[in-house]
Amino acid sequence: MLLVARARADNPAYAAYVHDILFHQTAGRYAHAWHHIHSAFYYLPILLYNWLPLSLTYPGTFACWWRALKARDVRIFLPLGWIVLVLLFFSASAGKRDVYILPLLPMLALITAPYLEELLSRRWLRALCVMFLAMLGGGMLALGIYALAAHPAFAARLAYERGFDGPADSLWWMCIAIGAAQWSLLAIFRVRRVQWAIAGGMLALWTVYGLWAYPLLNDSSSSAELMRNVRAQLGPHDQVGLVDWKEQNMLMLDRPAVDFGFSAPTSRQFTHAVQWQAQAPATRWLFVQEPAMGHCVDRSKAIDVGHANRRNWWLFKADAVISSCVPQNSDEAPESDDAAS
Repeated sequence: MLLVARARADNPAYAAYVHDILFHQTAGRYAHAWHHIHSAFYYLPILLYNWLPLSLTYPGTFACWWRALKARDVRIFLPLGWIVLVLLFFSASAGKRDVYILPLLPMLALITAPYLEELLSRRWLRALCVMFLAMLGGGMLALGIYALAAHPAFAARLAYERGFDGPADSLWWMCIAIGAAQWSLLAIFRVRRVQWAIAGGMLALWTVYGLWAYPLLNDSSSSAELMRNVRAQLGPHDQVGLVDWKEQNMLMLDRPAVDFGFSAPTSRQFTHAVQWQAQAPATRWLFVQEPAMGHCVDRSKAIDVGHANRRNWWLFKADAVISSCVPQNSDEAPESDDAAS
């Protein structure tokens, strides 16, 4: 990045980008975080719950690490010291996210591995493993069966938010499949070889989730289906303007688009967009997030293109705009396609 910016020193946009990424988005966010604000102890539950089942070994590994530290074993001291320093570094900033400390996890596995065989010979750890897998598998089974049998509100809400045509039954069957696999493995390996049940149970969880859930959720998670719906409505010579849009809308549109400011006030974006559309009403569409439309668009003349990322999106031409809502002239309105991205 720095080399490219230096090579294009004649263009101030490159210097502005470097300043934003290095100083504002990195150093500035660390020193004066403006979102994801959490307490200094935010990462403790992450270490305990998000890193299951490895965290089940903590009661035993703490004692093993302490012995290694007293023996000045640098094979444990250096990775453990690195883990502590990184944890303190990210805990010092007010802005915290769980992914910030994810690089600690392989290092934690590295210093746990030498003691794992010893720990698994102890009944308390095998009992914890049995309880963990029994609860995880039981929870998946109970969730799937309850959602399929009772059709609770959260299941209907999930189907709506994810844009499913009907109930999200496939996801609940997935939960049942995962839970059944985990309980079957527990029955096969039992307490004596529970580590294999844990390994197989986690493999079943992530493999089934990856191959089953991700294809179902991908379109609504990424706006892929939403933007396919938009492209299906556009003719080969049509133009589209974006109002109150998100980065992935532009990315997945797969054709040129006009925007009216990404961070500009929504009302200003909408006013400029309508004025731009009025210059060629036969071929210009507006793609708008529903709150930005307010009462200025006749929904009966607009196209509901979908619900994605917990937002409703519409596409419409100039005949759907209620003219009394929008100023007819503005000195700041774009006059041509030069506003396009």
